[in-house]
Amino acid sequence: MRNELLVIEDAAVHLSILRKIAAQACLATTGVSSVDAASLVLHKRDFDCVTPYPSLGDRSGTEVLELDIAPPFSTPIDLMRFRQALKQIAQETDRRRLSERQAGSRR
Repeated sequence: MRNELLVIEDAAVHLSILRKIAAQACLATTGVSSVDAASLVLHKRDFDCVTPYPSLGDRSGTEVLELDIAPPFSTPIDLMRFRQALKQIAQETDRRRLSERQAGSRR
């Protein structure tokens, strides 16, 4: 199963860059351009990681989330640090899934 990333970003160029970096970290990406769109998607699907844009219009990207939040990235994003963080998230998610499968097969 491929890890899933939701990117909340209203600039197409930035979304494209974040998608490429996510792909390098083995994360499939869904992009939305508003907090409302993110809220709709989050009610329908689960994601392993969400990158909210700090401010989208009059609402904060973090408004729609009730998650364990990793340390936030300031803008402009340090792309190398972002890539490293995504790789770490993907690896941790893979380990968690493997552990859950192994626990389920022991029952």
